Amino acid sequence: MSCKLILAKNYHDLSCLAANIVIQNLIVNNFKFNLALPTGNSPKLMYEILVTESHKQNLDWSQVNFFALDEYLDVDLEHTFANYLWQYFYKSIKLNPQKLFNPVTNPDYDNLISSLGGLDLTILGVGENGHIAFNEPHTPLSSYTHSLWLSESTRLANRKAFAQGSTIPKKAISVGLNTILASSAIIVLISGKSKTTTLNKFLSGYVNNDLPLSQLHYHNNWTIITDLPLEKSHLLLPIEIIHA
Repeated sequence: MSCKLILAKNYHDLSCLAANIVIQNLIVNNFKFNLALPTGNSPKLMYEILVTESHKQNLDWSQVNFFALDEYLDVDLEHTFANYLWQYFYKSIKLNPQKLFNPVTNPDYDNLISSLGGLDLTILGVGENGHIAFNEPHTPLSSYTHSLWLSESTRLANRKAFAQGSTIPKKAISVGLNTILASSAIIVLISGKSKTTTLNKFLSGYVNNDLPLSQLHYHNNWTIITDLPLEKSHLLLPIEIIHA
């Protein structure tokens, strides 16, 4: 069992730590592994660092299978997560375009993941309401890839990515909690004061489907990297704490 909480000094350090773990996994797996990726604000700098290091170290990602964790439905190309990943990461590294997978374009996503050997590493962001990927509160633990209605809080949190007056999507497709928990290793990026309550609840040992992040307690190999201060009064989990 390997459950770690890494306390980063700031968002830049958080991003560097996450990027280094991804690169270590790439190298340890001989440049061939299955990687599930998030979008949103939290991983943006991590992707920038991964691109920079890929050029510095001449890293070859061509044997890596990339899986987007989720995607909007009924949205223009500019606002798709496929486009996000292309703009921030894919277009700037050496990869095989045939190994870029998205739940919208693959109707049996879980079977595809399984057929390619399962997820080796999943990177997650966290919503203010505790959602991971687009698994909103009360998503069943047994869920696989599914379509869903986005909560109002998630839509409001994501509105910054849309021009004023634009319609914010109401529906999405997401890998399920079961899909995520089947990953060999999980990294969670938690940045920003608005996530403090969610993190503290998780660290207290709280487990309930109204907090999707809490389902991570059913996994035995995860690392949370955060730039939030640790409130020890909330820490009731027997986990390794690393001050980076």
